[in-house]
Amino acid sequence: TEDEEIGGVFIPKGSVVNIPVYNIHRMEKYFPNPEEFMPDRWLDQKDEQEMSYAYMPFSHGSRNCIGTRFAIMELKVLLSMIISRYEFSLPADHPPVSIDQRF
Repeated sequence: TEDEEIGGVFIPKGSVVNIPVYNIHRMEKYFPNPEEFMPDRWLDQKDEQEMSYAYMPFSHGSRNCIGTRFAIMELKVLLSMIISRYEFSLPADHPPVSIDQRF
């Protein structure tokens, strides 16, 4: 709706701006070894505020993906179906496991 300057770059009113999400998700600054499958990378959030806009599978802000809630709900349903259909157990010689229930 108006001219803008972001990071020293002038963006005239009416311009189309593309956010390269694919490239952002592969920035070494935020994701070391981005092409490597590392689920543990999500356990240690160094700067949660900075990371919140580095990883955006459903976009951010007022125009985010309308399917976000649906996708998360599908994930929960799928996980509950898997858990209900299988029995999970530890080997007999495995030491006891304590579960931290902080939710």
